[in-house]
Amino acid sequence: MLSVGIDISSNKVTIVELLKSRKGIMIKNAANFEIPSESINKGEIQDPVPLSKGLKQAWKKYRISGRYLHIGLSNLKVIIKEVSLPLTEEDEINNSLKYQINDFIPIAKDNLYYDYYIMEKSDKSSKIMLVGAMKSMISNVIESVRGAGLIAQAIDLNCFSLFRTLELIYGFSEDKNTYFAVNIGPDISIIEVIKNSILRFPRFFSNSTSTLINSIESAGFDKNLSRDIAYSYDFSNLVKDVPDKKKSGNKSSVNKEESNEIKSAKEGQPVENSDENQETSPEVKEALENDEVVKSISSIADNIVNELKVSIEHYIQQDPGVKIEKILLTGENLKNFDKYIQYRTNYKVERLNISENFSVQLIKKNNIYKNADMEQILDPLAIGMALRGMSK
Repeated sequence: MLSVGIDISSNKVTIVELLKSRKGIMIKNAANFEIPSESINKGEIQDPVPLSKGLKQAWKKYRISGRYLHIGLSNLKVIIKEVSLPLTEEDEINNSLKYQINDFIPIAKDNLYYDYYIMEKSDKSSKIMLVGAMKSMISNVIESVRGAGLIAQAIDLNCFSLFRTLELIYGFSEDKNTYFAVNIGPDISIIEVIKNSILRFPRFFSNSTSTLINSIESAGFDKNLSRDIAYSYDFSNLVKDVPDKKKSGNKSSVNKEESNEIKSAKEGQPVENSDENQETSPEVKEALENDEVVKSISSIADNIVNELKVSIEHYIQQDPGVKIEKILLTGENLKNFDKYIQYRTNYKVERLNISENFSVQLIKKNNIYKNADMEQILDPLAIGMALRGMSK
């Protein structure tokens, strides 16, 4: 069984084709390409034509087999709500939402698509996750796909696709712990809670690698050099000291070994599994010593971590006795950003490694990927959408 997932939430479009066999789920193919930044803004397609052309070229270049797409979106205008209803039967919930939808989502009915899933049920009520989006947003996606000769099988939000990927890897159905998941996106990032195998309080926010790159660019560097600086910067340089758990009182799962990693980062020693050995150009090296550049990077890093800390504090207010097992970090490969989040929050942070959890034997047969770093290619959001196609 083949299934294609695609993430079109930024001008960096990612595609993953999964193959399900008796041996399990394998990554058969993957692709990524960029379209002009003005053709998509914060997850909303402004001009379908460049995306259609890019999809056509990707299908030809990478020889992708599937024509039916499961499409993931991240968009700040999408409304996501947890709603409690005094109903338990799905027909009753459907009928209630049909007449009450504008009580929950302030978008005119004639320009609204909405969907929901049931999170929890009691004897007399149901808690649902309700999602609403403008029709114009969805119609542009469909037009782009159709222009490439492909078919939109399903359109979903990336907060759900992220959950699917993590659920497959971590087996949340057998795990009653509480996790925070963070996906740093090219344009829009995601924070969500997973407790008792249920997705809770997902939200999108605008701090991302693009805000990081734009901040560096404002210090007087061109776009390409700013991008190289952003991906070359070692965020362990922002670690100033090791948090004292006794003083903080935080119910952290940071252990002695992890604290030693933070100490190593502070002291400039190598941290295991880091990307520090990559070649860095003289221009980038010089920029990384620029105080204004470091200040810009630090500011955006703090904004991202503060978004996470606010979400954690809000959730703890909702559930005061909760113990957060760990923070799961995915998305853009910012060097040692997991170490910085761990330092700032005092919670254990685990960066997801896709190639360790999915078979990449098939894709490695393609000469394009023979010596490629799979972590730079494989997108957990596109994977999560392809997994949706396999759930049928």
